[in-house]
Amino acid sequence: MNFKTLSFLCILFSAINVIGQEVLEEQGDQPGQMRKDDHYGIFTLGFFQPITFGNNFAHEGLSQKGGWSFDFLFNVAESKILLGLNCTYFKNQVIQPSLVGNYKNTNITSIGPQFGYHFITQRHWRATAVMGIGAVIYRSSYDNEIFSDNGTSLWLKPTLSYQFTKNFGVFGSISYRHDFLNIDAPPGYNAFFKNANYIGLSTGVRIII
Repeated sequence: MNFKTLSFLCILFSAINVIGQEVLEEQGDQPGQMRKDDHYGIFTLGFFQPITFGNNFAHEGLSQKGGWSFDFLFNVAESKILLGLNCTYFKNQVIQPSLVGNYKNTNITSIGPQFGYHFITQRHWRATAVMGIGAVIYRSSYDNEIFSDNGTSLWLKPTLSYQFTKNFGVFGSISYRHDFLNIDAPPGYNAFFKNANYIGLSTGVRIII
């Protein structure tokens, strides 16, 4: 993670913390107080749009087409600590075959556990931040040929949501994601082909049961 990305993430988390304190003051609740109706399963499903950056094959040779992301989270006992699972799927299209190879498109799927913290737990406003690690597969195709590369995905994702009712709400999130791929690359090109950096934007529905 470069210095600019780290600075961006620090600013983002600081902003979430400030928003959380303002919401707590407005609603009259004490910081750290967990609302009793929060001890349920939390499900989110939404549109996911990746934005690539850096010197790597995903940024230089592929055009991102978007997809979806699913999260399941639950509070551990009476704390604000969260455990759960994430599954994300999106597509891309080759725009520089001279750099990445002679194929047309790639479907990318990742799944893995995640843990985090519930910063805001109010009647309407909720905010969480999670980190996760999981398996990722890049499944590519050209005509009738299909091949794949696998690896490991790491992500960091803060989310802000608004509950219209106890059970139904909407959310928005921005995430940092880094994929490490098991690709055989020529000497000198390992960093270019074995890594991919993304900023992910997501919005959708949030359900508490």
